[in-house]
Amino acid sequence: MDLIESKGIRLSDPRMRETFRRIDAEANGPESDLSLEAFSRICSPSFHFIRGVLLSQLTIPGMSIFKLRMGRIFEKIRKILQQQTNQSTGSIDPFSNYNVMMRKRKSTHTMSLALCTVDGQRLSFGDRETPHPLNACATIFNYTLAHVQNGPEVMSHYFGSEAKPEDKGELTFNSGGKVWNPFTKAGSFVTSCLLFREMAVENRLDALHEFYDSLIGHEPLCCDNLSYNFKRSYAHEEICAAYNLSATQRLPRGNAELIAESLDFHFQSSSSAMTSDACAVAAATLANNGTCPLTAQNVLPHSSVRATLELLRISQPNLHAHAGERLQGVAGGWSENGSIMLVIPGVIGISCFTHCQSITKINQVVQCLFEELSANFNFGIYRSLKDRGNLLFQR
Repeated sequence: MDLIESKGIRLSDPRMRETFRRIDAEANGPESDLSLEAFSRICSPSFHFIRGVLLSQLTIPGMSIFKLRMGRIFEKIRKILQQQTNQSTGSIDPFSNYNVMMRKRKSTHTMSLALCTVDGQRLSFGDRETPHPLNACATIFNYTLAHVQNGPEVMSHYFGSEAKPEDKGELTFNSGGKVWNPFTKAGSFVTSCLLFREMAVENRLDALHEFYDSLIGHEPLCCDNLSYNFKRSYAHEEICAAYNLSATQRLPRGNAELIAESLDFHFQSSSSAMTSDACAVAAATLANNGTCPLTAQNVLPHSSVRATLELLRISQPNLHAHAGERLQGVAGGWSENGSIMLVIPGVIGISCFTHCQSITKINQVVQCLFEELSANFNFGIYRSLKDRGNLLFQR
């Protein structure tokens, strides 16, 4: 068991559940000595999985070195977040009273970093037990689900596929009269309106949480009531964007008449909370073409996952430019609310939660992650053709 844990596989992994049930069912319990026959019988439900773990046939074969290097990256991120800025108020969106109120209530020193590979190897640092509102991460999950439910033609009818210029506000639209992309505040609200369209608004949150539950492999999931109540009272920019979309007839049919209820569902969605551990599993599900690495359940089709990741790269071109060929295909989402999620397709999902509430610092953290991951690991296909002996994780 110690060897399995040293490979990054937790003993709580669902793939080990039946094996542990059989161990507990032994006459003398888990402390008894097992014969070879009993051991084979107990391990049979997870035989291929355990064999792969023991033979290091996993995404990250050298977990001990990987853990050491990721620990150093975590400390660098912590230093970035602890640095005092000379313009602390200017780093917060001046139009977002929600961010100001949340910063007053939440500890700015809380931070967590978690990783999950497409094989289910997991690693975490910091406060991994405290749930954090998803905020921008929820939009990523919601858009992927909306793409499944509505199809690419409907999605392209409502959304553009370009980054919102820095000099444009949330009330502006692209040259085609659409919201710039699904990951702006206006785009996030339209995405929420496209979910479970045939269902009564009051029933949508339960259905959405069932989807989240499958995405994270049944890890803990809850609602952050503080975030939800603050959004209802202080997220004026999002509320304004929603009514502007309604007034300009850019919402799906039926939502304009239920604008208050639709906003309520939108705020409940973004205030859904999970630990960074759970969010990393969700990111790994996207990295694994929509299949949850812990349960092997196919949650999302590959086409919808691919469409979402492509739009993510388009919506944050400046920061994704730091990846280049160093992190092939990396995509992610983040916001001033302190939620960060990165997806490296076919390899790993990463989440970082903090109550920093500064988009400047969040951008610095994302840039640090890109640069440090590239400097220490070889996730890209093309880099594996080069002689980079100092890099861990050659693929």
